[in-house]
Amino acid sequence: MKPSRSFLSFLSTHPANPKHYPLSTKKVDSCPLSLQIGTRQGFTLLEVMISLAIMVTVILTVLGSVNYHLGVIANERDNTTLTLLARARMAELEQGPLQQKSEGSFAPIHPELKWQAELFPTELPALQKLVVRVRRDTDKQEVALVRFVLK
Repeated sequence: MKPSRSFLSFLSTHPANPKHYPLSTKKVDSCPLSLQIGTRQGFTLLEVMISLAIMVTVILTVLGSVNYHLGVIANERDNTTLTLLARARMAELEQGPLQQKSEGSFAPIHPELKWQAELFPTELPALQKLVVRVRRDTDKQEVALVRFVLK
């Protein structure tokens, strides 16, 4: 069986045909895609590697920034929790008779947090200084609130 003319024309225009890679940069009429050595389209390996290096740098910078800000958010959340618990404990202590020194924990809700309250004398005989400290022993984080109360 003799190959058809269209198959032979396909083979003559196929990119694997050596006629498509002439040594000159002139346009080859037999090439339907106008493939020429001097005017090939695409990126070189160097261009791809440089763009990948830039992308990796940007991605690592963004990931580092996200990680840093997540740490800041967690720290601020913890400080807010400690401050709100200290304010609540101070309000409870002011309702009843004040003791010179008292302490406890916030179990069962926050068993890792401990509180301590102390009364200190001031230069004015009618005032006392109430200091409430809330601390977490695992990471030594602490918040202290001070309020002056009447005797």
